[in-house]
Amino acid sequence: MIGVYARMRLPAGVVTLLKDHEVCKDGDVLTPEQARILKLFNIEMAEFKVQIKCMWNSETGEFENVAGGEEPMDNGEEDDEDAE
Repeated sequence: MIGVYARMRLPAGVVTLLKDHEVCKDGDVLTPEQARILKLFNIEMAEFKVQIKCMWNSETGEFENVAGGEEPMDNGEEDDEDAE
């Protein structure tokens, strides 16, 4: 792992590199070892965002549209009125 490729110290349990070391380049597919090294140094390689468009209401048993604009997703069940 990193000890093979870079010199480091652990003063007071904090990982400290003695000189610069390139772990990966922009666009590289990370190996598990590279991901662990980046995690040790608290380096984030990607940002993920989630936009909530609808939510399930357990009281009514239906999806509620919270994004506006689009209709909420069908829950897969037919209403009694639609079945006729």
